[in-house]
Amino acid sequence: MKERPEKMLGARVRLWPIVAWPAAVLIAVAAAQAGSYSKTLGNNYHAQSTDYYCGPASIQMMLDSDTVGHINKTQDEIFAKVRTYNTDNTNWYTDPNGLKGTVQFYDPAHTYLTYYHDSLSSANRKLAYNLDKYNVPASVLIYGGKHWIDVRGVWTINMPWQGSAKPQDDGTYYINGFYIRDPWDKWNGLGHDRFLWNLPGGWQTFFTKVTGTSAPGSPWINKYTTVADPDPIADGDTTLAPSLPGPNMLTASEAASRAWTILNTEDDEGYKPLMEQYGFSIVGGYFSSSEAFTLDWYENGRTDWIVPFVDPSIMAPEHITGAMVIDAWTGDPYQATWIDPNDTPNSHADLYSLFQFEYAGGTHNTNLIPEPGTIVLLVMAGVGFALYFCQKRKR
Repeated sequence: MKERPEKMLGARVRLWPIVAWPAAVLIAVAAAQAGSYSKTLGNNYHAQSTDYYCGPASIQMMLDSDTVGHINKTQDEIFAKVRTYNTDNTNWYTDPNGLKGTVQFYDPAHTYLTYYHDSLSSANRKLAYNLDKYNVPASVLIYGGKHWIDVRGVWTINMPWQGSAKPQDDGTYYINGFYIRDPWDKWNGLGHDRFLWNLPGGWQTFFTKVTGTSAPGSPWINKYTTVADPDPIADGDTTLAPSLPGPNMLTASEAASRAWTILNTEDDEGYKPLMEQYGFSIVGGYFSSSEAFTLDWYENGRTDWIVPFVDPSIMAPEHITGAMVIDAWTGDPYQATWIDPNDTPNSHADLYSLFQFEYAGGTHNTNLIPEPGTIVLLVMAGVGFALYFCQKRKR
């Protein structure tokens, strides 16, 4: 269930005039007007202990949750069990059947299913409903099947001003986004805690159909794939539409003000879903326009502001406890990331390195087994990227 932090932000930042950006208003502030619902599930973060243990680590996070009862299994134990349930050990370290069978084996008190969807909206809808009703974190394939992540929460809004914002079978809600944990605990991972808005540049960029090599007839081929504690519900469109670009690119100050507005969005219970997260709950914390920077998305050239959230009680440079990604032309929020209590605050260079990899189109394959002939090419490509990155850091 949701944790309520005792600390609240004390900084005051000029509010950016959001009326100029209609669709962005729907995403961030209609929640307070039309009804908003947010739930994050209690579970412990686990980093994968090998380059190919994203599946076992995701299973660990499902098992090590409040609802399941914090079942303690090592990743080696889990992986050995996964291989007995996999139906495609040739191409996958952890295939969807392997993940589902293993978590079911260790947690017989719940009934798990693997979902394969043609529609992104259908996949999101099932995922949101299951997270809310059964209170068990889910595992989701991203990067076309290359990687498993843990999904532990959802934020929804009911528009247009009817029904309930709570995920249910009436089709009156929109999915604002999902709270995720990435077991890849390296500089180019998505982090221990991140919120991905349900837009291109956020959730829709990472949650894609499985395209990796699989055995013929595998049911997950070209499908959005999740494993969750199940309940079938009717289909419906729960996808948000991006805003249209404004006449001028946002300044750093406007992006920081926009981020502050989004951070202060309340749900129906009067709580602020993002401000509840530790890295955003720092007393006196604020979004720093002077440390904000832009990056261009490799695929379509879209420019986004990455706005750091800083703790004023800590000396720079390692004083960043969170960040938000804002579209530089529409004001739409795409991602938010923050640290946990035991994490070390980041520097500006850390934050830049993290997002530079994403915006250059970087992905990490920790799940699909490379074909023998491609291993040498992958090693060479990795060395080349490392040299390029080092050169960039030296400049």
